[in-house]
Amino acid sequence: MKADNERSLWERVRQSAAVRYLKSPKGPLVAAVAVALVAVMIYTLANLRSCESRGTISGGGSLWHTATGGSDEDLSGILSQIEGAGDTDVLVTYDKSGTLVGVVVVSEGARDQAVVVKLMRAVSTATGAKVDQIEIFEKNK
Repeated sequence: MKADNERSLWERVRQSAAVRYLKSPKGPLVAAVAVALVAVMIYTLANLRSCESRGTISGGGSLWHTATGGSDEDLSGILSQIEGAGDTDVLVTYDKSGTLVGVVVVSEGARDQAVVVKLMRAVSTATGAKVDQIEIFEKNK
């Protein structure tokens, strides 16, 4: 009885419109295009996933990564070289799609407005962040 049901099921599958369409002259082309689209979607999703991993940038070493996964220069080290900035730490955050959310800078020299402006410009240039996405705070001594 079970074998008859399985044969009946396979017979219905063989007679289905989808199987008949795949056996038509356009069938293999449609199947190839569908497989290619699935492959492109998987590739795209895999690359988006690599954009999710971001970390803290600090003088101890850079965890900031470009979308291609390569390490960028240690941004906090660069910012610390700005005259008056002193010791500086940076946190760059991204959402799950890899879009920049914001940048937090904690700097010894942030009490000086001229240093804050320089830090703001440097962070904006380095990360592409807009001014309203950047927060700069004075570092606790």
